[in-house]
Amino acid sequence: MVTFIHSLKDFGGTLRRPDNKIIGLQGFGRHASAVEIDIDSLVQATKFHAPSDSAIRNCSSVEELEALEASNGNTRSRSQFENASFVIVPFHELKAFIQTDSRIAAELIIASKEANECLLTEEPDSETLDEDKIVQGERIRKFLWGVLNGLVEPVNLIVDNDDSEAQGHYMQISTKFILPPVQTGAAAPPDVTSDTLKQLSISTAKMSESIDNQNALQTLEFKRRLEAEEKKKNRTKSWIPDHTLNCLKNAGSVDGERQAEISEKLKDFMNAESAGQAGTKLLWDLNQSGYKNTVIAEGVVNSMYYGNFFSINGDEMNAISCFSFSKRTPLQEYQASEYTLLHMSNTIGKAKSAEEIKASLARTVIVPKNFNEMTASFKRQNSVLAFTFGPNSLFVSRHKQFVSCLNDLEEKVEEMLVSDVDICARIMYKVEIAINLFLEECTHCEFRGDVDDSLIDFSEILKSIRSKNLQQRLPKCFKRVNENKRKRNDDDEKNKDGKPNKQGKQGNQGIFVENKDTIAGCTLHENEDYRKVFLGKEKGDKRPECSFGCKMCPKWLLKGGCWEDCVFKASHVPPSQFSDDEKTAFKGWMDYCRECS
Repeated sequence: MVTFIHSLKDFGGTLRRPDNKIIGLQGFGRHASAVEIDIDSLVQATKFHAPSDSAIRNCSSVEELEALEASNGNTRSRSQFENASFVIVPFHELKAFIQTDSRIAAELIIASKEANECLLTEEPDSETLDEDKIVQGERIRKFLWGVLNGLVEPVNLIVDNDDSEAQGHYMQISTKFILPPVQTGAAAPPDVTSDTLKQLSISTAKMSESIDNQNALQTLEFKRRLEAEEKKKNRTKSWIPDHTLNCLKNAGSVDGERQAEISEKLKDFMNAESAGQAGTKLLWDLNQSGYKNTVIAEGVVNSMYYGNFFSINGDEMNAISCFSFSKRTPLQEYQASEYTLLHMSNTIGKAKSAEEIKASLARTVIVPKNFNEMTASFKRQNSVLAFTFGPNSLFVSRHKQFVSCLNDLEEKVEEMLVSDVDICARIMYKVEIAINLFLEECTHCEFRGDVDDSLIDFSEILKSIRSKNLQQRLPKCFKRVNENKRKRNDDDEKNKDGKPNKQGKQGNQGIFVENKDTIAGCTLHENEDYRKVFLGKEKGDKRPECSFGCKMCPKWLLKGGCWEDCVFKASHVPPSQFSDDEKTAFKGWMDYCRECS
């Protein structure tokens, strides 16, 4: 059933009724009645594949129209009809519909076809023929075919006889266009050629000119209001940038083919009233997962709350790094229970010195010292990843599988710890690099299928641990705090020329880092003077380079350790990480130094 509505009026909103209100007249002449139109149902999208207009016009009966099927187009083409749940009817079509006196879609299609044929007969000249009328007639016939096949959602109409606005609009239109003038004598009832019909047609034609623009503006305004209200309720649409949203959806994919919606826990986290409340939600989720007494690195919650989840810039750690979550130590538990911890901030307008700025940017990275602490950090990270991307995502599943396989390699890691005390940190940082590369791809790839999932395979890392051949240089932000502080002696402070040693700071205190391993055959002879034999400008220039970006440090390899601020500290790695060629070159340099002495 098709309904004709005309004489539309937008009453807008009021303080007592803030929602928009549109009133129109249903029916014609004395049979018209005022109805309110539900805007939501009016602007709902209508999309379906319809037959071609020529196929519709070739049907001469209701039975043929009912048997007509849509074209088999599966892509966007002329056969696809897109509109709202209404169409605007031009005058020549409206006249044909009124003469038909029918509300059945199939009969109205035949009437529209006859009106189209009349239009072509009356205006055969292409210069005078209005092409817009032809296009409108084509859209109306496809729309009516959709109504006939139940593909158009109905528009909700509200009839309220006590609505003063609706009845006032009805009286105004009736007085002006529908009711005949007062006469003393008898008057014949109006027919389709009377002045009343002409007045109604003129009114409808005038209003149809503005209805298109008015409906378009109302649709845009309605969508804008919905988006504004949703943004107020959901901070993920107002705070998180688009590239981060893309990363969250790609990384949260369950099958690796389609993007996923943002995790409900993360939405709840983002919609908290403050970063403090958001941090409480995260800690509560960790407690529920069995990780009580978890310490979150300073600044992590704030970064996540304001949408800065990832930091893929060189040596920086991201907010969901495995280094950001650790177990609370007994001292920290005592401080948390006995003291109120305050975050001090400078007074507004107070200038900061360079040292104060450096101190404010400093971040402590908690590096595990043994296998159990390392796996505990990985498990806490997996819980946070599930919180962020969803527990069923492919990324979280592979990370969990890696942690499970790592538990079987405890003996291998313990053996590597004997020669390299930083092996746990190297394993964690290697995993961190893989995760950062994966998240970077998720950020830049528009489609989930373009993301390289091999980045989170972690099989190469497990293989290098099994073979005890894992090599990974730690970034500069990792600074070891060593308790072995002592004064530098003259041998440390000065070279043979009596000038300050460039390898150390000019001060009394320093951090000495011990090296308990050596290269086979590279040791000092008994009573051999290290400074006299191996130091000097010419000898230093010929010292071999290593793959870590500097020359090999002789003190690190020959004297059982070196200062933490050494200019060659990049080579302060376990000797097992040097290649065979580098070890041979260093032995040759030692022979050269001894010959020169």
